[in-house]
Amino acid sequence: MNAGVILLPESTLAPVKLSVHPPRMNSQGTPQSSQVIVFWVLWFSILSGLLVIQFFAGGGIPSGVDKGEGPVLFQGLALGMGMMAMIVRFVVIPRIGSLEKKLPAMIIGLALSEGIGILGTFVVSPEFGSTKLFMLAISVGCIVLSAPVYAKIGGGGDSFRS
Repeated sequence: MNAGVILLPESTLAPVKLSVHPPRMNSQGTPQSSQVIVFWVLWFSILSGLLVIQFFAGGGIPSGVDKGEGPVLFQGLALGMGMMAMIVRFVVIPRIGSLEKKLPAMIIGLALSEGIGILGTFVVSPEFGSTKLFMLAISVGCIVLSAPVYAKIGGGGDSFRS
């Protein structure tokens, strides 16, 4: 017998059955309200979290003008992240069929959007006040545009390019 090896009798091993439950649907085959609520809670949490970070860790709304040349690298990075977040929102998400599969795409878009604000809060120097304000505005704008208006109980319509 090997040291450290525990042998179990065969009778103690029971087969394990795994089952994947389909998403909860109502009688019409559309998502239940709890699924829709998850989308809105996540969206609101990201938006409010960004504002909490900005006001408590970032010292409030940035002000002032840039001293010297603005950090063009960070401005370009913010615009690129914003464009990617909007591509996810208005190109990728409308092409996804089921609501459950839209959730990861929504989270990716919101993470890109919030990343702009976090980048402006913690990476950009305080001497670049207008750049910090620009990045906060881009971030909040992208998060607001990423609102999950496509997550509906009725499932009908094409509101806001669902």
